[in-house]
Amino acid sequence: MIRRSARPLLLLALLCAAPHARAEPPPAKLGRFLLDVDTGPSFSITGPYYSLWYDVGIDFGVAVTPDHNGYILFSPQLQIGSDVEQLLLSLGFQYDVRLPVRGLYLTPRLLAGYAPIFFSNLKTAGIFDLGFIEPAIGIKYVLRGRWSFGLTPFSLPIFFGASPSERVVVNYRLLASAGVCF
Repeated sequence: MIRRSARPLLLLALLCAAPHARAEPPPAKLGRFLLDVDTGPSFSITGPYYSLWYDVGIDFGVAVTPDHNGYILFSPQLQIGSDVEQLLLSLGFQYDVRLPVRGLYLTPRLLAGYAPIFFSNLKTAGIFDLGFIEPAIGIKYVLRGRWSFGLTPFSLPIFFGASPSERVVVNYRLLASAGVCF
């Protein structure tokens, strides 16, 4: 029989000898794929088309890093203006930089691709083929490892090629996004 004074010591010894069961936090992102929908205003900084555009796009990404933070992206987008439409077909890379708040990421990316522009006004009706590169940086929050919500305050598509003016055209975009990791 164990004395009452020895019971606390025995209990302490059993607790110290027992394996420590720690609850591992769930992974920051579930799955290696992402699907986001982006939307927001866009306007030309340079070039002959100083108009306001509306932008909508889809980002489909496949994680290529073990931590699921580096993605190869396919990102078709559509920009719609008053008498101009532009399709952007791009491939690129995005790396989600984890911030101190759980689920919060800085999202720098670089896209490059083909962007035909369709004019529907009478003066310059036609299609012009452009290439583009797009540096962008944003912030996103991943909720429960599955749902993502983001804001991209800096998106700068730079168009070049056979445009009516034969010069570089730079747009600025402010995008909001929502999506899923799977």
